[in-house]
Amino acid sequence: MLNFFNTENYLYLLGYRTNISLGNCHHYGINTDVNFKLARKYYLHALKTHRATALYQLSLLSNDEGNKGEALYFSGIRYEYIKECVYLYN
Repeated sequence: MLNFFNTENYLYLLGYRTNISLGNCHHYGINTDVNFKLARKYYLHALKTHRATALYQLSLLSNDEGNKGEALYFSGIRYEYIKECVYLYN
């Protein structure tokens, strides 16, 4: 019997359809096992559409992995991005 019901399809049916939400599932172990590598993959894909949120999640992920320098790097880029957006819209 073929297995059509893999983890990604299962999470999709539960309503986790964006890259951020799929990354959160793998980052925090929501309805699946914790997998930092897959979480990073989904967060990096989310940079195209939800840049500020993806940078924040990448910062949290790096912190959870124990990489404090990378966490601060992503936080700094997020700060600069938000500052630029506020400047452009004011």
